[in-house]
Amino acid sequence: VKMLPCHSLMLGFETAPNLGWDMAYLEDPILHLIYAMHPKPGRDGKPRFVIQSTYAWSQTQLEKPAQEVGDQMAQRLGELGLLDAAQATYTSSHRWLYAAAQKPLANSEPHSQGYLLDASAGIGVIGDWCLGDRVRHGFASGMALGQALAQASGDA
Repeated sequence: VKMLPCHSLMLGFETAPNLGWDMAYLEDPILHLIYAMHPKPGRDGKPRFVIQSTYAWSQTQLEKPAQEVGDQMAQRLGELGLLDAAQATYTSSHRWLYAAAQKPLANSEPHSQGYLLDASAGIGVIGDWCLGDRVRHGFASGMALGQALAQASGDA
């Protein structure tokens, strides 16, 4: 499975910008996704946003320091009129070298079930990369393997 990179930028603010949404997918060559962290359950309520780059753009930025890439992402946010990074009280940038599967395992025969299992060795492998590129895909991959193991042991 070939993996794709992604850069992430986190911005924290004293007061939350009034955006009217908690998550947005963007049709932009640089920025792909923005989501608000502070409305999630169990958070401290401090306004924080995570911004993720497109995989294609991130691929072109691999050799640059994460902070430099984060600065470019912040500049793009301003150009799009989404968030003013200059007002942020906290910034952090990170490069995810293996962020998403270019072609998830489930798209490859004979692994369409979304996990790997060697029943004779008693070992299985799961992950978001088996079914897609989101946390929910990792959860679904784990559930599918769990069900397969339960069936194999006769507990299903």
